[in-house]
Amino acid sequence: MGLSLRLRRLADRLSQDARRVYRDLGHDLEPGWHAILLLLAGETRLGVSDVARALGVSHPSTSALLAQLFERGYIESSRDPQDGRRRLVRLTPAAREALGGFEATWRAFESALAEILTATDQDVLGALDALEDSVSRRPLDERVLERLAPARAESAGYAPSLSTR
Repeated sequence: MGLSLRLRRLADRLSQDARRVYRDLGHDLEPGWHAILLLLAGETRLGVSDVARALGVSHPSTSALLAQLFERGYIESSRDPQDGRRRLVRLTPAAREALGGFEATWRAFESALAEILTATDQDVLGALDALEDSVSRRPLDERVLERLAPARAESAGYAPSLSTR
């Protein structure tokens, strides 16, 4: 559990720092938005599931981020004419115009993060890739339940009697 807490703490710290940069520069942005904005900048329209798949995040998380972008006027949404159940999103003209101002900031973030990663003298991104691959091949829940299986099987065979004979 320490690993997930440390990763969350690091992610929270980086997000807080990014929010301060955006605020200081007058950008109306949240740290989680840039990947979606960049993805949509290269597309005319994408389905919500397509965005989730491209970013490798869950549909509910993607929907929440898209709702925030919609609220800020960065994206617009419409029903797919071929499938009315499917929602398509695209950048608004105002968002496309604003992207130019954000790109220099994002390049500065990339450079600063590369400096942080290089300073560790470790292949942090390679290690994260390996962790993600390992969890994709065999999720943590499967591994934990496998380790608990002998104890669960043993306790399943034992059923205390509730009778008072």
